Amino acid sequence: MQSAALLGIVSAMKYLHGKGVLFRDLKPANIGFTRKGTAQLFDFGLARHIENCPENELAGTPRYLASELLESCAGYTYSLGSDIYSFGVLSFEVCTLARPPVPRGSEQPALNFLDGGSDSWWDPKSSSVNTNESTGSCDPVAAKHPMKPPHNPRRFDRRFNLNSIPCRATKSLIKACLDGRSKERPPFSVIERTLSNILLSKEDTILLL
Repeated sequence: MQSAALLGIVSAMKYLHGKGVLFRDLKPANIGFTRKGTAQLFDFGLARHIENCPENELAGTPRYLASELLESCAGYTYSLGSDIYSFGVLSFEVCTLARPPVPRGSEQPALNFLDGGSDSWWDPKSSSVNTNESTGSCDPVAAKHPMKPPHNPRRFDRRFNLNSIPCRATKSLIKACLDGRSKERPPFSVIERTLSNILLSKEDTILLL
């Protein structure tokens, strides 16, 4: 079941967030399962403790990055909500078997550098969201690109088409995780409880192929 497949991932992420650790690259390629079906996270190369997470650093895989990290050069910092947004994108992919849409802000010079945004990426100099004081532009990938306006959070990005998901509770949960306002996204403890209730109600009956 879709909810069962996601529940183990949520349990792992809840543990990490409970320790103050941001994973920062949650995506299918970094998830595996034991022979008993227990979900495991792989590749902690981009993980950081929330207290040691540098400001204005862009890292991760663009299709799974939180909208506030991509849509502005204003210098947004990773938060617990950033991982939750990535989980929302992952859940969309698991439940619809569709590739996530190209993220807004993909015209950013740093994201063009990623050549399509399919792989993990890390900018150790934080250049993709730092500004050049003399030019007022994103630096250094393309210093001539003008600053984008501050992030204008959306409640939900409608490019994520959830119509193919029959379970209303699952659909509502994914929408909540993809909320454009980072602080409004549910913590993994709430996500875990919601998915458990979905399993108990047997509302989510679609098998993963």
